[in-house]
Amino acid sequence: VKGHFFSNILDKSLGDIHSNPNHTFILRSDQTFVMWETEFEAYKTEFEDLSNDYYEPPDPPSLIYAEGGWEILKLKDDLVEVRVFGKYINYSQSTGNWYVGNSESHSVKIFQDKVFIDIDEYNRPRLKGSKYVGTYAYGKRN
Repeated sequence: VKGHFFSNILDKSLGDIHSNPNHTFILRSDQTFVMWETEFEAYKTEFEDLSNDYYEPPDPPSLIYAEGGWEILKLKDDLVEVRVFGKYINYSQSTGNWYVGNSESHSVKIFQDKVFIDIDEYNRPRLKGSKYVGTYAYGKRN
């Protein structure tokens, strides 16, 4: 893969295309990968307007973490198809109910996904998964 655009993304952090700094995907040159996605909303402060009749607190934080290996399935000039496989862990926190309080849970899955890598309209390498992996890009828009 030397000289192919695919070699330029190895060992580099690819960010979420929606500019979410809490979503990252890294394909490592030793044929391993890591992906994590965190979701959280800031809670309102006591000084913000809470005068409306219905106040809905933000969603509790969650974390998705996946790691494992990868292999190239197809290598074309403008497209690379990769299979990623490994463990997929989803940690979540629930606000529960008023009497029980908050609770935490996590689920672990063994997974695989097909990932397609190409060049987007901004001339950036783009990685898009089929099921578990989202869409990521490397670099800034030109």
